Amino acid sequence: MSNLLYQLSAFLKTEPKYLEREKGNIFASALSQTYRYLEFTDTIRARVEKASAKFITSLNEFQEMLNKGNNQTGKSGRYLTKKEEAQFRRKNKNSQVFQLEIESFYIFAKIYLDKTAHALETYFGERRNCSFESFSKFASKFKTLESVDKFTVELELQEIALKLKQEIVDFRDKKLRTRRCRVCIMV
Repeated sequence: MSNLLYQLSAFLKTEPKYLEREKGNIFASALSQTYRYLEFTDTIRARVEKASAKFITSLNEFQEMLNKGNNQTGKSGRYLTKKEEAQFRRKNKNSQVFQLEIESFYIFAKIYLDKTAHALETYFGERRNCSFESFSKFASKFKTLESVDKFTVELELQEIALKLKQEIVDFRDKKLRTRRCRVCIMV
């Protein structure tokens, strides 16, 4: 069981009103969805690391082949050999897989953050002028949440939420969704 589950379990034990059958089940269901997407994100992150290593290896092998061929012929503007073409195709395939895994990570990380906001909505309930529909909306409404519920959202939590919004949500929305067809590394 992850550290997150231990923390959530400890939290639920301190909140007896949310252990009531109806509310407890709704909250537990929301938390299980959050945890499921955390697990998906962790799985994809491991796949990104493997895809990255494979891509870098194939890129380096291709570059090495080109350099060796150029040194043998004394020319840099030449046709690729069959072996170089095959390595070029492997490099491109590995590049596509790497890009797929990167984009998958950001998509699932965004879903995880949204599921976290939804779980918090089941805890706090719906609030006027404070949307829990997405993580972005939730993170931008800390002041509203504080004024409605008369509590303080710790500065550290606000900073973490802002950092996650910038590194996951904004990056995904601005770099991946609106990105035109560009190759990460061209050789």
